[in-house]
Amino acid sequence: MNGSGSGGGVSFWKFDNENIQDVKVPDQRVFPKLAKPGDSPQDVPRAHQVVPDPSGRFAVVPDLGADKLRVLGVDTSGMAVLDELEYQLPKGTGPRHAVFFKHAPSSNAPSAQYLLVLNELANSIITFNVTYPADRLNLTLSRE
Repeated sequence: MNGSGSGGGVSFWKFDNENIQDVKVPDQRVFPKLAKPGDSPQDVPRAHQVVPDPSGRFAVVPDLGADKLRVLGVDTSGMAVLDELEYQLPKGTGPRHAVFFKHAPSSNAPSAQYLLVLNELANSIITFNVTYPADRLNLTLSRE
C-alpha cells in the first residue's frame, strides 16, 4: 500500500519477490478534489502514509491536504478497497503520520488500542481510541 502526497490517493501494489519486474497495481483509490482548497500544502488531497491496522482489515490514511483521516476497509489480501470512512480534523491540522499503539495498564486490566496521529501543520499529536463495533474500525477522539 502506498500513499501519494501529491496525487491525492492510495495504490495497492503486488509484486513477486523473485521477480521485481512483475509489478501489478490491482486497485487504486483517488481522493476527490477539495471543495475549498487553501494555500499549499492544503490545496489538494495529500495522502502521506497508509497505515494497516492490527487486524489487517483496515488501513488509515492521514490526508495532510484535506485535514482528514481516511479509513479504508480492505480485503483480506490487502489488495483492494472495499469501503471508506472519513474523519474530519480541525482546519489547519495537517495530519501526516499515524501509528497504532496497544496499551495494557496491568495484567488484570483489559488492553486498549489507540491511534496516535502526528500533525505537521498544527505541530501536535491527536490520540484516538480504536474500537471495532459491528466489524468496522471506529475512531473516538481521546486527547488533542
